[in-house]
Amino acid sequence: MKANKFYYSILFLSILSCQTETNNYLDPANSERLFLDVDSLEFVYLESIEESLISKFGKMIVEDNYFFIQDSGNNEIFVFNSMGGYEYKINANGSGPGEYSNIDDFYYDGKIHILDGRKNKILTFDKTRVFDKEVKIEFFALRFKKLDNGDYVFYKSKQANNFENKDYFYNIILTDSLFNFKKGLNAFDILPGMATSSVNQDNVFLQTDENLFFYKFYDPKIFIFSNEFDSLINYITIPFSPAKQDLEDTSIDMNSVMKRAEESERYPFGIFELNQLDSRFIFTYLYNSTFYTAHIFRENNEFQYKTYQYYFKENNKNLLMPPIRLIHDQNVYFLLNKEFFDEHWRQNSIIDDITDFFKMENNPVIIKSKNSL
Repeated sequence: MKANKFYYSILFLSILSCQTETNNYLDPANSERLFLDVDSLEFVYLESIEESLISKFGKMIVEDNYFFIQDSGNNEIFVFNSMGGYEYKINANGSGPGEYSNIDDFYYDGKIHILDGRKNKILTFDKTRVFDKEVKIEFFALRFKKLDNGDYVFYKSKQANNFENKDYFYNIILTDSLFNFKKGLNAFDILPGMATSSVNQDNVFLQTDENLFFYKFYDPKIFIFSNEFDSLINYITIPFSPAKQDLEDTSIDMNSVMKRAEESERYPFGIFELNQLDSRFIFTYLYNSTFYTAHIFRENNEFQYKTYQYYFKENNKNLLMPPIRLIHDQNVYFLLNKEFFDEHWRQNSIIDDITDFFKMENNPVIIKSKNSL
């Protein structure tokens, strides 16, 4: 019942916000520091042997006491146990049966399912990395999500391949469990100057017990669908602080976004990794090359938007926490890589094991918070 009230309140507020003006912005200038107790944190050191090195950390899934991690640099999926020990990896790069040209997305449900949107197929591997099956789809896709009812929803961006039938020229497509087309949706409003742009992000869908949410990095809106994607119910406009709309490139990667963020006088970028924790939405956004964590929560029958930076404190020293990577089963996972460590921790590190790890190893450390934020 609490969740129901939360989502109905979101819908009411989103309608109300169209009629009233608010200065309740996600402004980093008004951000608060929140401190996590070091005793509440668990540090998982990902084993760094030659065959387990991750070149470019992509999507991460935590299920069945394993970490499933996409290496978007080498088109591989690594599997580590809950202690960080390397188990195996899936490497099936190629153009033949049982092989993929690119891992655009993946999910795990006891088996690992990989979307190769460029070759319009989905490959399935069992938990021991043995190839199981391959299924063709009739359209290009970048991201996908298996819904609780067995249907699939695919995000295509604004791109389309020549092989596609015009019936598939949608931004989002819903299929049944056998990937037969059911419906498509088109054309969401996005920021000026970004109509044909794309920025890689690991997720674009979040499903809860009540709704399916769709979001894009360069659009300050969260679209609310029915849980089974039957209809678009409404959307929430995230109140980012006003800023110059200066993104005019037709193709944008994260490096150029970081560079543009540094050059912009005031420009917040989001939305990264939308999650739900209790009755709050939590996501990360970028402002002047620094990541902040945004909360949307209810207070006094109105929704409030706040920006935080997380630290943990030990022996009178404060260390900035890296961005939240994932929230799963009320546990919050941060990703500490060597670059973040060198920039923020190396001079003040109070945990000898982490310092020693990054002297020798290149794989990241996953930080698990055992308490709520």
